[in-house]
Amino acid sequence: MWKVITTAAEVVSYLNHDSGGTTAADPVSLKVELNLADTSDGLAALLSAIGNVNKYVSLDLSVCTMSDTEFDPGWAANTGRSKIVSLVLPGTATRIKAGTSNPTFENFTALKSVSGAAVQTVEGLVFSNCAALTTVSFPAATSIGGLTFASCTALTTVNLPKATSIDGHTFSNTGETALTVTLGSTAPTLRFDIFSQIEAKTVTVKIPAGAIGYGTVPATYSGSDSTSCWGNGFQGGGGSDFDFSGCGSDCINRYITLNIVYQ
Repeated sequence: MWKVITTAAEVVSYLNHDSGGTTAADPVSLKVELNLADTSDGLAALLSAIGNVNKYVSLDLSVCTMSDTEFDPGWAANTGRSKIVSLVLPGTATRIKAGTSNPTFENFTALKSVSGAAVQTVEGLVFSNCAALTTVSFPAATSIGGLTFASCTALTTVNLPKATSIDGHTFSNTGETALTVTLGSTAPTLRFDIFSQIEAKTVTVKIPAGAIGYGTVPATYSGSDSTSCWGNGFQGGGGSDFDFSGCGSDCINRYITLNIVYQ
């Protein structure tokens, strides 16, 4: 059972009395009910409390309130961020703030999973460089920004069934880890080089039976791409339609296996 915590002081007490959390493999389950904008018991105080106790946590913010609908954990490399293994965003969060000079979640170095039931917009450079991140679920998200998951080399599962727009280089440099992406019944509009800078990878795209706008979909695509053209092939050679057949004779050195699964 989750224990709901209502102050930063309670976070410290709760974590100190829990025997877990010494490793990322054994995080403490921590559900809090805070106003994240509060100066004394908000998000900054929560992160500091986690860092001060120095334990890994599975953090559930689903019942927290915010001053608006944009979730911004703050980029600063202060204590606490590196101890969060899984994160459930507030139920009122509909947007995740873009990274600027640094990715939004760059200092969440232990983060393995993240979800947000109400998130509609994931701006660019949000999870870039989160090397531990494996699982992402934003079931209501329609817009995914550029470089959102770039260099997330452990990423295995992404759930985006409502996505209508995916920006460029979204899954760039995600390494050889096999990746499953769940999309919806209508193909999202894509930008360019969605899977650039990848040496070898198996990508499984799950779409509903009767899905439309996905162009010509081969059962398996094994191609290569010396200059990231496979990303363009993923979107029909640079068009807005989700056509998997667009990568042609210029694919020569990059090996990618594409599997389509109809649900």
